Amino acid sequence: MFTEIVGDLPLSEMSKDEVIEFNTMIQRLPANFGKSSRDDRSARQFIEDTDENEPHRIAALIEKLAKKGTPAAEIDDALAAARILRLSATTIKRHQTALQSIFEHALSQGMIASNPFKGRLLTEAEVKRWKKTEARIERTGWGDAIYTLLESEVFSNPLADIGEPLFWAPLIAMYAGLRLEEICQLRVRDFGKQDGVIFLVVQDELGSQLVKSYNGYRRIPLHNALLDIGLPKLVELRRQAGMSRLFPDMPRSKSKGTMSAIMSKRFGYYIRSRGIKDAGLDFHALRTEFLVRLTRAKAPDHVRKGLMGHEQTNTTDANYFRAGETMVSLKEYVDRIEIDHRGITPPFGAYLSPERLPLRLVR
Repeated sequence: MFTEIVGDLPLSEMSKDEVIEFNTMIQRLPANFGKSSRDDRSARQFIEDTDENEPHRIAALIEKLAKKGTPAAEIDDALAAARILRLSATTIKRHQTALQSIFEHALSQGMIASNPFKGRLLTEAEVKRWKKTEARIERTGWGDAIYTLLESEVFSNPLADIGEPLFWAPLIAMYAGLRLEEICQLRVRDFGKQDGVIFLVVQDELGSQLVKSYNGYRRIPLHNALLDIGLPKLVELRRQAGMSRLFPDMPRSKSKGTMSAIMSKRFGYYIRSRGIKDAGLDFHALRTEFLVRLTRAKAPDHVRKGLMGHEQTNTTDANYFRAGETMVSLKEYVDRIEIDHRGITPPFGAYLSPERLPLRLVR
């Protein structure tokens, strides 16, 4: 992004002028830059095209609404909704910090004489002031909109592929709280059984799975809904087929190297095309919904943090309760999450717990 805006210069030739230009331009970069794999415009071209086209579009909208006799206050709201969202102050600061680190490393290696980013990052005070002017979109979970999602066709119609990630990934997120990348990279060996409880584990057993932090390694018992819908059956099907991954056909993004990048776009397109998309409703908000419902169900703080893969900030829990809760206890807490799944069409037929299945799939 930096080189697309200021040019691909040798590091030693990048000065404060390039940094100032980058900081000025990135404030105008639309938030949807890089979201479409079919749009190959550079960051600079994307900014320039948006800046050129938006005034004409806004002017046409004003003229259209004025002809209809729309009140001025309503026109103001319509214009606010029509304007292209630009990068948030938080995102800009994150990009600046990453770039500053690169230049700081180059400085420590004697590759450059000074760090042109030094003193040219947004301050915390500036970020706070900027946030006050931004439209606030916060993830609060899906709430009742979760049922609009579960009533859509991928959940209500029979699946052409019983291992369809678009079906399973949202369910695992809302009932187990996993991040999208953690779901996409699940392996058959990431499922086990302890004290009669079927669980999944977030781990990096073979060195090819991405775990966000040390606290991200965790075991999560399967919610009764996932048992009813048949997730253990899918795991067994993959095991009998000699496959190592739960979603063996999941592709990696060429640009980011992750499996979640493409899946995130698929899910985003799915909910937008079904009219489900709303501010704050995205895949990650399903993980938020897991935490919201755990909290409302009175699950203790150390349990919530453990299941979410967050750091234990309480000294007693962190240092003296490393053994943690039993799998049976965790199962009881997870099952407190009440999201009615009875409207979902299970891929393997009528709801049956794994213990009651009389037949074993051999081919």
